Amino acid sequence: MHKYNRKSVVNKYVINKQKHYQTKKLPNILHVRNLPKDITYGVQPYKRSQTIINKYIQSPDFDNKRLTKQSWLNDFDHFKNLKFIKYEGSSTLSQYINLYIEKIKDYYLKLNKKSNSMLNDKIVQFNNKWKEEHSDHELSQMIDNNNNNIEIKKLTKSDNQSPLDKQYLISLSNIKREHYPTVYCSPKENSTQWDYLTNSIKLISQRNTICFSFDIEAFERDNNIITEIGISIYDPRENLHSLNPIFRNYHLIVSESLSLINKNWVLDMKECYLLGESLVLSLRQCVNFIQNLINFYMIPDNNISDSWERAFVGHNIEGDFKWLKSMGVILPDTKPVSHISQVDCNSSSRTTLVIDTHKIYSACYGKEGSSLGKILRLFQLPHAFLHNAGNDAYYTLRLLLHLCDVNTRVQCSLDDISTFQKKIKQILERSKQEDKIIPMSYSLTLKYGNSNDNKNNNNPKNVTSKKKKDLVPQTEFGGSQWFSDAKQAFESTIVSKSNVFTDF
Repeated sequence: MHKYNRKSVVNKYVINKQKHYQTKKLPNILHVRNLPKDITYGVQPYKRSQTIINKYIQSPDFDNKRLTKQSWLNDFDHFKNLKFIKYEGSSTLSQYINLYIEKIKDYYLKLNKKSNSMLNDKIVQFNNKWKEEHSDHELSQMIDNNNNNIEIKKLTKSDNQSPLDKQYLISLSNIKREHYPTVYCSPKENSTQWDYLTNSIKLISQRNTICFSFDIEAFERDNNIITEIGISIYDPRENLHSLNPIFRNYHLIVSESLSLINKNWVLDMKECYLLGESLVLSLRQCVNFIQNLINFYMIPDNNISDSWERAFVGHNIEGDFKWLKSMGVILPDTKPVSHISQVDCNSSSRTTLVIDTHKIYSACYGKEGSSLGKILRLFQLPHAFLHNAGNDAYYTLRLLLHLCDVNTRVQCSLDDISTFQKKIKQILERSKQEDKIIPMSYSLTLKYGNSNDNKNNNNPKNVTSKKKKDLVPQTEFGGSQWFSDAKQAFESTIVSKSNVFTDF
């Protein structure tokens, strides 16, 4: 393995993008098939398109009932037939899930009691030592000790804060922060976090929830400009008898923002989609594409279709919702999973739910290490090229299934809070101390793949003088293609329009 300076490895990559910031020309590294020559890109073209959409939304002619319109996904037989698959449910599976919930409820209550006792012992020891060293310092106003659970008081500006007060509170806060295991979703009455976790587990494990995961990337210099939209859908109607889960994955690139490159906070990854071909569409057609997916998957149009639950999925999803609405996408009424008293698979009236993987993770392990990348690393879920909206939407959906499938939680010991909180602290500590590492062969490929002369004196003997295109990193991306129409773009993602078993 080879340590490297990330900035130096991608230096030429970044420079190429800097040269093309906010210009009408596309960066040389971004190739879009079938892209018309008269397409314009940049901040102003994007804002002009957004203004047109905003005027349309605000006009009297705007159809506020657009959610009830039929989606053009119904024009394709496979998707049309999904609407006539009814959720049957399984009493055996429900019993298994409920038994699991009861077991972890008992375990979490006992662990919480033990953890509080351990923490209080630590604080008592600290206080005794503090009194010995600072005999004149008053502690009674600094802490609460109720129900065997010591809470640290927060000093306000009106309190008399001596340097000793601050030192004491900092030390006490460090003890509490470093303590583990900590149960963040104790199953007590009116526990929102406990309800959020258990309802999410029931929804996913009962295999009755259509999950619509999405992620949005915006331009770093103007967050009102959207550059990418990623969508990943898990439809249990397509997975009734499947060992290998089937997902519908889409990566949309807004054509008006093609030339806007992020480089200051995170490296732009719009051309690094790993799950197929990126679809380049105008802002208006992106809205058309997303709206038709939402109308099909998230709006039931008959009693059979209404037998399934539906949920939007995201990681810190609230910001992504705001971006979708700003584009002109109309969303159905939603509510978080914590607000449903029970998961009733026979409900005749459903509201579209919202599941946030960040909240599920935080309910289990706390907010430390809660970025998507660190969580994927914690659970050893393969991932690469984060901050590509399409990749992130897919990773978020995979994370949801990992966190909420009962069998996965049991087999992978996800309720061993102590072990995972210890791993989280180790990952965070390693991130501070260790450089990122990549294989030596990868760094050499980057170096010599970008070299104009592979035959110079600095070229190691074991590096062959192949053509530049043969030395690019061996990650196969799907590339990107421009479409003038959202339906045509969607149709391009369908492998086959016919069912081979009915055509014999």
